[in-house]
Amino acid sequence: MKTLRLSLLLLLLAGSFWTCQPEPAPVRLRLKSTENSLRGSYYSYKGRTEYTYDQDNRQATVYRPSNTKTIFTYDDQGRCQQYVSIVEISGLEIARAKFTYLPNNDVLKGIFIGGLDLGSIRYYRDGSKRTIGYNLEGGNFPDSATYQFTDNNITKIRELNSGPATIYTLVYDDKPNPYRKLIIPEFGDGLYVYPNYEVLQLSQNNVTSITRSAESGSTFTLTEIYEYNYNAQGLPTKVRIKGQPGELVFTYESY
Repeated sequence: MKTLRLSLLLLLLAGSFWTCQPEPAPVRLRLKSTENSLRGSYYSYKGRTEYTYDQDNRQATVYRPSNTKTIFTYDDQGRCQQYVSIVEISGLEIARAKFTYLPNNDVLKGIFIGGLDLGSIRYYRDGSKRTIGYNLEGGNFPDSATYQFTDNNITKIRELNSGPATIYTLVYDDKPNPYRKLIIPEFGDGLYVYPNYEVLQLSQNNVTSITRSAESGSTFTLTEIYEYNYNAQGLPTKVRIKGQPGELVFTYESY
């Protein structure tokens, strides 16, 4: 009987040992690099882009080997203060952006290319500090847009520049977007989503289609379809644009 009781006790202790083991921590991944060979009309930069981060998991650099390097600095509140893009070989500055955070939550982004002041972009933000549109101030060409969100994705953009307004209607998957909350510089990445970088920065998921049409009632429309491969965490590992050659390949690192 004692032997039986001892065996039962050992079994209970063994079971409690296994049930008390902590759950393994979830794998946390962040974007490490992309390799772009897309050949669409909007995608000028081809090749590799690498991302590095500081000890607080903020962007430190965006690096295009043998091309440009963008370096980020932050204020004492952890907000991006400015970024500078330089030619890697010579160290020559080609672009700079400076951010000013206004009391009403709006953000001014001053843009300098080759030392020339190209004006500022004012990003309009709501009470939750979500960007809901922008307006180019002081530039040579009028440019503005407003964003309409469904949940945490931009699903409609109204863009207005020198001609009639253009409407973009966007559809998404339900997988995490690796670009979300990253800062994308003018000389940054071989990005694949048109019309602007905010679609990638502000949306929670990945765009699967964008339809472009004229607000004026024109029958002209243009739709791009995005096809993805994903990893076990649901992050895209590859994206292709239907009917166009090339692809954009993503790699990640744990942190």
